[in-house]
Amino acid sequence: MATGTTLTRSGRIAGPVTVQTGATLALGNFIGTLTVSNTLTLSGNKVVEVAKTAGVITNDLLRGTTFLAYGGTLFVNLAGEALAAGYASKLFDADSFSGDFAALSSGRPGPGLQWDTAGLAQGTLRVAE
Repeated sequence: MATGTTLTRSGRIAGPVTVQTGATLALGNFIGTLTVSNTLTLSGNKVVEVAKTAGVITNDLLRGTTFLAYGGTLFVNLAGEALAAGYASKLFDADSFSGDFAALSSGRPGPGLQWDTAGLAQGTLRVAE
């Protein structure tokens, strides 16, 4: 994906995907799942949705990836009620991971809470006090 482009979709992609610096991968305006049955390199922006409504938490999921290389900025869009400490959101499911996001852009998950990004090495973003 070239600089200035945005891929917004759910579904399946069979080939390798590279999100270059200045490009954006987003699963849309609603909670969704994208399966990339190959390698995925995130050098640009990755936008994910996390929502809590009536106590039920849902989130975007990028799965099926053989190798996922983190980079760029992870944007977390929050909707609904505040989250609680201990909540864990599986955002990425891959056979193997490498790298780190250069930045995380998001509001606070709840009063007095913050994001714990240590679990992103296995695809999981957590809420901590």
